[in-house]
Amino acid sequence: MRQTANALPTTDGRLALDKNEAGHAIGVSAKTIERLIADGKLRAKKIRRRVVILTTHGALAKKRANLCRTWALLRMISWKDLMRKIFINPAGQLRAGWRLLIWLLIAVGIQLLISIIARMLHLVNEGAFLDPKQLILGDWVATFIPVIIATLVMMRIERRTLSDYYIPVRGLLGKSFWVGALWGIAAVSLLIGLIALAGGYQIAGVALHEHVAYGVLMWLAAAASIGIVEEIAFRGYMLRTLADGVGFWPAACALAFLFGALHYLAKPHERWEDFASTGLLALFMSLTIARTGSLAWAIGWHFGFDWGAIWLWSGRNAGEYAPGRLFETEWPASDRVTGGLLGPEASWFVFIVIAVLFAGFHFMYPQKALPKYVGPRALVRNPTHLDV
Repeated sequence: MRQTANALPTTDGRLALDKNEAGHAIGVSAKTIERLIADGKLRAKKIRRRVVILTTHGALAKKRANLCRTWALLRMISWKDLMRKIFINPAGQLRAGWRLLIWLLIAVGIQLLISIIARMLHLVNEGAFLDPKQLILGDWVATFIPVIIATLVMMRIERRTLSDYYIPVRGLLGKSFWVGALWGIAAVSLLIGLIALAGGYQIAGVALHEHVAYGVLMWLAAAASIGIVEEIAFRGYMLRTLADGVGFWPAACALAFLFGALHYLAKPHERWEDFASTGLLALFMSLTIARTGSLAWAIGWHFGFDWGAIWLWSGRNAGEYAPGRLFETEWPASDRVTGGLLGPEASWFVFIVIAVLFAGFHFMYPQKALPKYVGPRALVRNPTHLDV
């Protein structure tokens, strides 16, 4: 029988490792120690505590030894092995939670830096919430730049590609985008139709009288910016990496809750209806990713819905009407019907539309397995998996 350094065999075939506070010896099987050493999961030189002979015999001693086995083995693990277990998964990769934390630190750090520079240069403009120029600038500079830089850094570390994070590089404005956009316009049109049937929507006239082309193009660009930036920020790296750790649908549910919460906390005049609808729509976006394997469809849908709600049907958002919108509209019914200051996405009819979206997409896009991408590169050549 091989013996570890300073280990003394006992009459009952066990090796004693230490004594507890009461002076009783504790131990584990000698065969267990030998197997751990042979498998490379335990090194004799790592045992720094004095090994004593197990003097207590009988059933009580065996029971005490079994209860203390895990504790004793943990005490023999070096700090290096413990840190490796905390930060590195069994495949030798940095754990998903730490990768996501690094991504967040990079993105938030760059966002804070941009904010500081903007204030120093007096570039902060507290204009209307639905000013299309402000929306475009804020989305691309304050959100997209930090997010894409953080994603590119992590992509380099993990040796992946942007498509591994569902980000469509070549097919961004391809067929999936435009099909999604049609679905988005159809969804918001159905919503406005239901509100109109309930007596909550009327067109009072045309609002866009001058600079027509400019108004149309600006709102097309603003809606596209919202769709691209929000989808990549919330359902790109974040969704893929969190899914690596906890699974796709738990990750999708967590991010949907976060998406709804941020809308609720960051926008004025918020109510629970908008929190719930934006969270459920975020979950629907995750369903489209699960079925298509890309963000292109979701980006198109987000673009079509926002463009239709804010410009085409000229609804309110955050208590404002958009400058350069198409129609002058009236919303004479209750907030439950119209959404009130929050616009149609806070109407109770939106939940009917969301249910139709889930059902329609489920039947039109059959379920398929998500693409299996190569995981991040291993950070250690021979990772140690400690089964303790």
